[in-house]
Amino acid sequence: WIPVFSSGFNVENYELNIFNRWGQLVFKTEDYLQGWNGQFNNETVQDGVYTFKITYRNAKEKINQVHGGHINLVR
Repeated sequence: WIPVFSSGFNVENYELNIFNRWGQLVFKTEDYLQGWNGQFNNETVQDGVYTFKITYRNAKEKINQVHGGHINLVR
């Protein structure tokens, strides 16, 4: 899973965090080209709902933006 930005995105201050339902961090990256492959510690995680938080710098206003949501992982 990888977020897709269409415009107004600056890679400065980019961070993607994914958490399991207990709030444990299962994935973190500062590379906007790197997505999550559904693994934690080189093991496949179980199906379920995961929460993500994306932080990035808005290119136009030059302020940090934070967005979150859910990923439904089904294999």
